[in-house]
Amino acid sequence: MATAGKSILIVDPETEISSMLFSVLSQDGYCVTSASSGTEALNHLQYLPDLIILDPQLPDMNGLDIFHVIKQKPELHNVPVFILSSKETEIDEIISLEIGADDYITKPLQVPRLKARIHALFRRQDQQITTQENETDMITIDDLSILIPQFTVVCGEEYIGFSKKEFEILVLIAKNHGRVVTRQTLFHTIWGHDDNSANRTIDVHIGRIRKKLKSYAHYIETVPGIGYRLRQ
Repeated sequence: MATAGKSILIVDPETEISSMLFSVLSQDGYCVTSASSGTEALNHLQYLPDLIILDPQLPDMNGLDIFHVIKQKPELHNVPVFILSSKETEIDEIISLEIGADDYITKPLQVPRLKARIHALFRRQDQQITTQENETDMITIDDLSILIPQFTVVCGEEYIGFSKKEFEILVLIAKNHGRVVTRQTLFHTIWGHDDNSANRTIDVHIGRIRKKLKSYAHYIETVPGIGYRLRQ
């Protein structure tokens, strides 16, 4: 079961919300820890949670600073982070996704939606572990090499770092080399759920992938109104 042994760190200064999430997620079988400040959250990171739900508006520090700490630590770099925010503007969501957040949840909180996204995340991770156990292939297209089990991308002689979501998107498009991967397929496969913000979320991640690929950015071709494909 996807919940078995999974730990979640909730970082939110609102006691009512963190207590409610602690209760609801614990009932679903998750091991839940909560923190109401940045200092407390940093102390809890040593226990290596499987998911972090982070409200950036903390009393003692900017929550996004904590996010950067998480992504700079090798042992935490691939831990997914959901941003939980009272800001509902599109620019706030885009900024959060731009810096590498895995999802963006707005307040007032819709608990069933959050639970569905968490479950989809862990279910997808379990499926990927099973797949990677049997994965020995390296995808090579011209000077672009993707070593799937090693979570590594090489362009020419340069090693390029990607977030987990970016890497998954690139691999999915590369595996369908020459064929169009629709936006719907990308969102269902990578995020595991439906959402009205799917197009914006995918656009942000594709933009980041292209930026990191630099002179190889043209490999990813946009098919207007449909999706993306890797050029043949």
